[in-house]
Amino acid sequence: MNNEIIIDGKVHGEIIKGTGISIVVNGDVETLKTEGGDVEIHGDVGTVKTASGDVFCDNVNGNIESISGDIHCKKVLGGVKTISGDVYKG
Repeated sequence: MNNEIIIDGKVHGEIIKGTGISIVVNGDVETLKTEGGDVEIHGDVGTVKTASGDVFCDNVNGNIESISGDIHCKKVLGGVKTISGDVYKG
């Protein structure tokens, strides 16, 4: 996973060093994992994990974790963890 963009186990490109990335999903997603960049999910998600970036989503059926970033969600059935950020529900 050397700056690769991987979707459903297939490499779809590479992140160019020095550029930012934002991930937007329109629909439900089972698992989303990223090392950097903001994540926005318009739908339900099973699990989200990001090292650095804000997370915006509807309902989380599992856990959501961000090391450095805010978490904005409506409902979480699992746990929520951020080391350096805030959690907003509503």
